[in-house]
Amino acid sequence: MKPSAGWILHAVMWTTVLAGSQGLVRAEDLRITVAEGDSLATLAEKYLDESGDWPAVARANDLRDPNLIYPGQELVIPEHLLKGLPALGTAVFVKGDVQIIHPHEHVWEPLEPGEEIAAGSRIRTGADGGLEISFEDGSVCFLKPETSLRITRARKRGIDHFVRDLFMELGRIITRLQKAAGGGSRFHIRTPSATAAARGTDFRVSADRRRNTRVEVLHGTVGAAGRGREVTLEAGEGTLVRRGGAAIEARKLLEPPVPEGLQAAYNKLPLEFRFQPVSEAASYRVMLAVGTGLKDVVREVRIEPGDAARMTDLEDGQYFLTAQTADRLGLEGPPSDPVPVRVRTSPVPPFMQYPPDRGEHKATAVEFKWLRVGDAASYHLQVSQEPDMAQPVEDRDGMGGVEFKTDRLSPGRYFFRIRSTAADGYRGAWSDIQGFTILPPPPAPPADPPTSDRGRIFMRWQDLGPGMTYHFQMARDMEFRTVVHDTTVDRPEITLDKPGKSGTYHVRVSGIAPDGYEGRFSPSQSFKVRRFPCWIAGGVATVTAIILIIVL
Repeated sequence: MKPSAGWILHAVMWTTVLAGSQGLVRAEDLRITVAEGDSLATLAEKYLDESGDWPAVARANDLRDPNLIYPGQELVIPEHLLKGLPALGTAVFVKGDVQIIHPHEHVWEPLEPGEEIAAGSRIRTGADGGLEISFEDGSVCFLKPETSLRITRARKRGIDHFVRDLFMELGRIITRLQKAAGGGSRFHIRTPSATAAARGTDFRVSADRRRNTRVEVLHGTVGAAGRGREVTLEAGEGTLVRRGGAAIEARKLLEPPVPEGLQAAYNKLPLEFRFQPVSEAASYRVMLAVGTGLKDVVREVRIEPGDAARMTDLEDGQYFLTAQTADRLGLEGPPSDPVPVRVRTSPVPPFMQYPPDRGEHKATAVEFKWLRVGDAASYHLQVSQEPDMAQPVEDRDGMGGVEFKTDRLSPGRYFFRIRSTAADGYRGAWSDIQGFTILPPPPAPPADPPTSDRGRIFMRWQDLGPGMTYHFQMARDMEFRTVVHDTTVDRPEITLDKPGKSGTYHVRVSGIAPDGYEGRFSPSQSFKVRRFPCWIAGGVATVTAIILIIVL
């Protein structure tokens, strides 16, 4: 019994798979025998991946009239036209929000690393999502954030022929294809407005919300078509296909910008990156990624020429910086070579509790207080009268506590900053420079020398102005350890009873501002009080009395 053509087809296909897995022989074209009622159209529907490829079968068999085939006739079907086996992709890298609807299902599910992706699957990435799909031949597709994709076809024909058709409704996809060894291998990415076809190349396709499509080729050759017109793009070229329009002529992509002023290490956020200008640039896309492969992009910003790319909320670690230039049509050139960027912001500077920024102080003794930082072993505080902190008047390093007090400051304007030091000796970034002012106290009022009469002491001093009050003290010693009179008056004068004890007395006065801020005391002045001892007065009285008695 003669084997049927269908049996021969499946045998050849599985032989191809087994032989390919062992790398022994290449698959051969399929030979079939025409049966009663066969036509090229029915054979194409049965054996070909694309039923419309029947004219290629006619050409392969040198048929003068494709409509004239007869039972018993042998035909050869080229391998690259045959129906293939399903070619699965694998999710080799998944980041953030990535979801999938598997074939014949209707519910979105999280896509896990290592999961197989079959034809008919729908995939979407969120704002923080990223997905790399790897195929059997080593080709990869990387889906950027906010991309919607459907794998409409993915089949393998023989050992090294692959057919993949993708439909991207929105987003950006970066494709790196292995060079096709078989003449039938092809890769199509369709969007609402265009189609990009390639065989062995690196290229990008993006579709925006206005249904405009951009195709940019990094290596190899890509055909991009829209509204019936196809343009061929070589490496370093791109095209734009607007919704409902045709592909524009190939345009040369702009060179990537060169970063300038990079630091060996960054210890303060946000990071800021600037770039040398690129002629005709409309914007720059700046990316910071983990690893040189630029798959795990942690920050991505778009800036205008002349602006700085600012990036915040980064963990300590090693990153790689790259950027690419976009022209006025939005076509982006190749990325710059990744540049390593080291970030270490821990330990962070502590939060200051006191003194408050731009505060005013009425004492020369100033206390500094801050919050404790968990991974800090010590702190470094600087106080200066200059905002550049070049010559600190206080420079305290290695402090283990969270407070420091100084009385070395005189009235004036001061600036201060603080940083944390880790246990391994690494010094974190300085805090922002803050400032405060020590106000000069009210002046000590010049006082007139005290005057007195038989029973009172008078003292007057300079009037310091409206609202001022005065603190008056009188003591038996120059150091005012033994104060015999202490009072506050609202006039620049005072009248006191003369002390009952003889001796030298010292007086001084200070001014008190309306807000209670008291200045320094005036230099002390002194006066003497002379009184006869009681025994002398009593003796005089006794002698006087005796004399009177004798006389009388």
